[in-house]
Amino acid sequence: MGKTKSRSSRKTRRIRTTGRRKAVETFGLPSDNTLEDEPPPPTLSAYDSERFNRALTRILADKDFKTADEMNAFLEETFTNKSFDEITADLTDDPIEVAQDLVFQANEAQTMDEARDLYHRALALDPDNVEAKMGMALTTFDDPLALIARMREIIAEAETHFGEDFMRENKGHFWGVVETRPYMRVRHELVQFLLANDKREEAVKESEAMLELNPNDNQGVRDRLLGIYLELDDLEGARRLFDQYEQETFATFAWGRVLERFLARALGEAIAAYRRAWKTNRHVANYLTGRKELPDERPFSFQLGSSEEAFFCLESIGMAWLKHPEALDWLEEMRRGN
Repeated sequence: MGKTKSRSSRKTRRIRTTGRRKAVETFGLPSDNTLEDEPPPPTLSAYDSERFNRALTRILADKDFKTADEMNAFLEETFTNKSFDEITADLTDDPIEVAQDLVFQANEAQTMDEARDLYHRALALDPDNVEAKMGMALTTFDDPLALIARMREIIAEAETHFGEDFMRENKGHFWGVVETRPYMRVRHELVQFLLANDKREEAVKESEAMLELNPNDNQGVRDRLLGIYLELDDLEGARRLFDQYEQETFATFAWGRVLERFLARALGEAIAAYRRAWKTNRHVANYLTGRKELPDERPFSFQLGSSEEAFFCLESIGMAWLKHPEALDWLEEMRRGN
């Protein structure tokens, strides 16, 4: 069975509010004939894993284990027969943690007014909460350029709050340090707004800075960055990514390498890259050449080599191919040979 990469294993309903996509994730609803007899299934949050990690960080903060076995024994004793609510109960005693939980609720709110109220309440508890600041900006600014400027201010304020020592000592490990995740989400949101407002060069700088902070790239920054490099004909930038993530096995990098080799006029290498990419995911070529139409709805997960993976691939590098019609013509010729 192929590997599955999932944004969520649950059904997701998305709403748009001032350019911000919010996800509300729930289990599937029961059939109509059971609605009166059965209570609705519990709602799960996209942030539950982060809530757990924040609780785990607090639990381990004052511990000094001598060995990994000692730590594992402690964790087993601490968590055995405990529910998620029991494990995360201590978070409710800290205003900063309560504020972050309000932000999680706001990010999944059904309406703009509900979200704004939750962000406001979060800031009352923790005026330095970076995501609450961003949320208030998203729900109040109408001018996208003013919003981008405000987001930059929020990021700078967060870095001041972290301090120079924290930024330096944790560079390369951001996201792994759980308290950096809201900050990294804000930076990722800034990248999206920069791209939406045709500021690709600025989006490149922001993305590169994010990868310096978190080279493990839990947010998938490298995929869209590769697409921007290729859109801008920055082949050196694309090659740096290929070198940095040389073990990458997904379709985005396979088909990105095809385009990079073609644009470099290394036709023989482009053909070889095409053959490898075809084996990785042939659906990408079928979409690009019009043999297959992209679905209207964004999938929630994919297996390697699937049409769903091809959808995510084209989200990242599809525009780069479209900006080079000569590459699409060549791809059509290659496709006829299969």
